[in-house]
Amino acid sequence: MLLLPAVHPPKLPSHKRQTLNRGRTTLKRHDLLRCVYFGVNEQQAATACLEGELVQLPATHRRGILQGMLGTAAMTITSPTADAAAAQPPAATADPAQQQSSSTGSSSSSSSSSESLSNAEACNGSARGAAAARDPTINSGCATPASVRQQQQMSGLVPPRQVGLDVEVMRAQAALDGCSTDLEKHRLLVTLKETNAAAFAALLQGDLEGLLPLVYTPTIGAACLAWGSLLPRPTGLYITSADRGKVDQVLQHWPSDEVRIAVVTDGERILGLGDLGAHGMGIPTGKCVVYSAAGAAPSWLLPITVDVGTNNAALLSDPLYIGQPQQRLRGQPYQALMLEVVQGLQRRFGRQVLLHWEDLAVRNAFSVLQLSQGAGVPTFNDDIQATAAVAVAAVLGGVRVPGVLPLAQQRWLFFGAGQANLGTARLLAQALQQQGLTAAAAKARIWMVDSKGLLLNTRQDLTPEKAEFAQSPSNLPGSAAAAAAARLVQSSSSSSSSGSGSSRSSNSQDTMQRLAAIVAAVQPTALIGAAAVQGAFDQPVIAAVTQAAAAAGGPSARPLVLVLSNPNSKAECSFEDALRWSGGRAVFASGSPWPAVTVQQAGSSAASFSSIDSSSSDSAYISSSSSSGVLLRPAQANNCLVFPGLGLGAVQAGAAAVTDEMLLAAAQAVAGMVTAEELRQECVLPRIGRLQEVTQAVAAAVAAAAPTPAGSGSFLLA
Repeated sequence: MLLLPAVHPPKLPSHKRQTLNRGRTTLKRHDLLRCVYFGVNEQQAATACLEGELVQLPATHRRGILQGMLGTAAMTITSPTADAAAAQPPAATADPAQQQSSSTGSSSSSSSSSESLSNAEACNGSARGAAAARDPTINSGCATPASVRQQQQMSGLVPPRQVGLDVEVMRAQAALDGCSTDLEKHRLLVTLKETNAAAFAALLQGDLEGLLPLVYTPTIGAACLAWGSLLPRPTGLYITSADRGKVDQVLQHWPSDEVRIAVVTDGERILGLGDLGAHGMGIPTGKCVVYSAAGAAPSWLLPITVDVGTNNAALLSDPLYIGQPQQRLRGQPYQALMLEVVQGLQRRFGRQVLLHWEDLAVRNAFSVLQLSQGAGVPTFNDDIQATAAVAVAAVLGGVRVPGVLPLAQQRWLFFGAGQANLGTARLLAQALQQQGLTAAAAKARIWMVDSKGLLLNTRQDLTPEKAEFAQSPSNLPGSAAAAAAARLVQSSSSSSSSGSGSSRSSNSQDTMQRLAAIVAAVQPTALIGAAAVQGAFDQPVIAAVTQAAAAAGGPSARPLVLVLSNPNSKAECSFEDALRWSGGRAVFASGSPWPAVTVQQAGSSAASFSSIDSSSSDSAYISSSSSSGVLLRPAQANNCLVFPGLGLGAVQAGAAAVTDEMLLAAAQAVAGMVTAEELRQECVLPRIGRLQEVTQAVAAAVAAAAPTPAGSGSFLLA
């Protein structure tokens, strides 16, 4: 268990506590006293939680510091020498002079007691000021008000000049401008968050579209890779496999009692980067930053990494790895630990606490989601459900663009059959049923490809989640396509029977080579990629989906291309390539941001392209056209448009579960927030800079769709 900073101290064992003699100077504790004391070598520290007891430090310790006092309290602070002297029995005296001397000594002792009490008060004041100076919610640098400096006894511990928060934001921006790489900027922003929360929040809100990618995706991927040398690291709670049976104790160490949303990962599938173990903490801390940027109170948020080990050989041999250097916990022990975490969060924060799961491997994602649902806790998996909601929102926004076929007329091909695409396919089927299709008809319009080929009902290697979307080869359009599918079926069947690692690698390469043939066979009007295979949507694939859209809807019909893989180094194609290879027809959305592009004539096969600098994102929205062409801006299908409103709406409603109806309501709310100007630029989702506005709309829609009655009062964000 690791927690920085450590608060909510454990009780001091009884064998380390000593009750003061009546003659010793004390003030009895009326409430809760936290006493932090240091050992002789002043290198190791322990913490005592003392409730209404008269205690003194053991003689082996040199000093005590009163910290975080509630009510009034004091403690005698003595040196080991003084403690030893106090332990000696008084010598017998009958001489009056000696008695007089003893009386004088008593007077001196009383004076010494008063001095000791004064020293204790001074010690408490210094500890209070030092603690306040280290608290990012109190210390705002030069913007710390005079009243706070006086109340928290911070004089001399912060710079003397007093300025407005805007100057602190300017200071932070100047430091940010001095950074040369995105990772350096991330480090600086983390430092600001951990030292001056007010300036961090104000800076972030001033340029959400520019700064959110630095504290969240895509830069958070690089931060996770560098987590072992990232200093400082964001504060989060680490629960390890060694904590089995005592997770409740670990959860008590978190400082806030107001937690409403816990973001939890085990670090096994971090973005497209794989198993990063405890270095995956960047994901839940980054998600919590987004929640607070969207309007959630920071005290409501708890980022957790459940460190069950890692199978990443490089990390296991890395001396800078911060997690347990052991192989991953699997099977029933893993499930039991996760259930203990779920139940512990309920006991610590109440049954209405919402669990937001992040970046679990496919082998665990669905089972852990079902486990937490079975425990009666409102929960969702961001990679399965929030990704699905934002992808469906992009689809709903995309069908509003002229030339894109209506939802019920689309045929979909999902590249990748992991949790993101499976979740999206499920929610898309729900949306199609709302359009009047039966469940069977809806699923018949959805085709999926995994590393071994099409998901066909002739395959014997499909998981239950994949089998839900397995199609019959006879459903493929046209006899020529059916013949092509027969060859794909044979290849898929033979590949599924092979178990060697080299064969699996060969199968994956073969699937990429055959993707264009699969597109030709399925004839999809929309592509959705979430396989983290860079460049998979190459020119033949984009050309084939463009031709399929034209065949289904006429020469002016336009295909949808959704590239959900993060970061951009894992993306199936870029925005500019999708436009170029489709002759300007593709309507595009991506998981990470791409530069805007100007074209001479949108949707034309003769369109010409030029990338523009997207570093000043808002300026790109000043005008949708110019003498040099039409500005097209790719939508960012980022989960941040969904999960803050989904979580906050569920909390507001007091929802007992997160349902498909709530997810679809979230998708529809996001799509409904796209403005006419954004649609003119073919941006099919709201800009990230409108995060708070979108979150309000999503939260209201989710709360209205929740199965339990909405809570009293209007939905208010902090």
